[in-house]
Amino acid sequence: MSESSGADESLAQRLVRARAACLNDMEVYFLDDPCTLRAPLNPRNEAASLSILLEDQAKKSTEGEGISEEVMECLHNYEQMIDSSTAICGVKSFGKDSAEGELRKWCLDKGASMSLCPATFTSSSGGLVRGLMAENDLEPGECVISIKEDMLISTQTATTSDLGMALDAMGVKDDGQKAVIWTMVDRVDKDSEHTPFWGALPNNIESGLSYDDEDLEMLKGTPAFDELKCAKEHIRESYAAIVDLLNALVATYPEDLTSEQFSWESYLWATQLWYAYAMEVEFLDGEIRSCLVPYATLMNHSIYPHVVQYGKIDLATKSLRLRNFRRCKRAEECFLSYGPLPNIKLLVYYGFAIRSNPYDVLEIDLPDVDIRDRRHKMQEEIIQELGIGKSHFVRAGPIPQKLLCFAMVSVAEITELQIIRKTGQVSIQKSLEKRALEMLLTVLKNQKCPAPLRKTDGKSRREFIEVYREGCQHILDCSLKDVLHRIDGCK
Repeated sequence: MSESSGADESLAQRLVRARAACLNDMEVYFLDDPCTLRAPLNPRNEAASLSILLEDQAKKSTEGEGISEEVMECLHNYEQMIDSSTAICGVKSFGKDSAEGELRKWCLDKGASMSLCPATFTSSSGGLVRGLMAENDLEPGECVISIKEDMLISTQTATTSDLGMALDAMGVKDDGQKAVIWTMVDRVDKDSEHTPFWGALPNNIESGLSYDDEDLEMLKGTPAFDELKCAKEHIRESYAAIVDLLNALVATYPEDLTSEQFSWESYLWATQLWYAYAMEVEFLDGEIRSCLVPYATLMNHSIYPHVVQYGKIDLATKSLRLRNFRRCKRAEECFLSYGPLPNIKLLVYYGFAIRSNPYDVLEIDLPDVDIRDRRHKMQEEIIQELGIGKSHFVRAGPIPQKLLCFAMVSVAEITELQIIRKTGQVSIQKSLEKRALEMLLTVLKNQKCPAPLRKTDGKSRREFIEVYREGCQHILDCSLKDVLHRIDGCK
C-alpha cells in the first residue's frame, strides 16, 4: 500500500485498497463488480490484505504503537471464516539426529531463527505428512522463520558457481537449466555447504511429473492429462538436449563427476524440486529470483495459511522473514500459501489436490474465430478493443461476465456488432444474450471431463487424482446450472 494514503483513511477503506492490491490475474478475471471488494473475496486474498495491514502496523510499532483493536478485530473475523478442523496438531517432532534436526541446527548455526520445529502430522487421508509445528503460541505479526540472504539457493547461486560458468562456456544459456544441472551435482557433493538441506529433502518427489502410465490413464479426458503430457514431453526434450553435454562434463572431470549423477531420474528429481519448492524472492538489488529457501521448504500449503507475504528480503536484517498474519497455537501446524492455485497446477507440479478448493477453475474450450469474412473479422477486432480476451474460465459459481461478453460477441450479427462497437460495450439484449448462453451450453456440455472414479486403490496420489476429477465435474455442474437458469430468465 502506498505511504501517501491519507492518515484519516478508515480501516475499511485501507482494507478495500489492500484487497485490490493483492488481486492476481485470475481474481481480476472473475471480478465482475469492484464493489465485491468491500467484503472478503477469498481466503488467500484476505490473508494477503490483512498481512499488508499488519506490515503497516509493524512500521508504527517502532514508534511505540502495537496492533490496533480494529486490525485485531479484522484478524478475528478472518479466523471465524476458518473451519476449526483445519487446525492440525503435530503427532511427533523430529529428534536432533534426524535429517530435519540436522537441517534446523545448520540453519541456526548460519544465523537463521525460527519458532517452528519439524514434526509429523496426520493428513486428511489418514497418513502421516511432514511439516512445521509452532513451538509456542504465536501471535499475529510474529516472524516465524528468518533466513539469511546468503543462505538462499537461487538460480544465481548456480549460474555464478564454477559449474555454472563452465556450463555457460559450453553453450548452456538458460538459467533454469543451469540450476537443475548444478542441483544434480551439488546434491551428492560430499563437500557441499548445502548438505544438510539436501539431506532433509525427500528422495522421491511425488508430483504429477513422476506419474506412471497407469496414473496418467486415470486422468485421460481431463485438462490435467493434456498439461501433464506436454510438461513431461518438455522435460524429456530438455534432458535429451543436454545428454551429450553432461557426458562431456563427466569425461572432462572424471574424478569429480559420474554418469549416475546425470541420470534421467536425477534430472527429473531436480526439475521437480525447482518446480515444487522454489519461491520467487525480491532481493535488495531489486531483482526477483527463484530460490530454494532452507527450512521454509518444510512448510506445507493450505487454503487457510498462516504465512502469505514472504517474497522480499528485509533491508534491516538482510534476511527473508516469514511472518504469520494470524494466530497459531502451540503444537499446531503452521501453513504457508503457495498461491491461489487451481487443482490442475497443484496436481501437476506439487502432486496433490484440495477438495473444495476455492481457487479451482476450468479453462473452457471455445471455438476459434475465423476472420476470413467481414463479420468474423469485426468480432476479432471488438474482442481486442474491449479487452475481453480469448482465454476463458469457469469456477464453482456463476459464469464470469467476461465469458458471457465473449460469447455474445461470438454470436452477434453485423448490425449487433456495429452497435457494440459504437457504444463501446456489450449491451445486454435478451435475444443476443440467449443465443450466447445457448452457445455456452453446448460448449460446456462438450467440455472434457469424465465422471469421477468413485473407487481408487488407496494410494494417496490416486486419491488426489480423484479429488481433481471430482472438482472438475463440480465446476461444470455449477456452470451448466447457472447457464440453464439464465436461459430460463431470457424467456
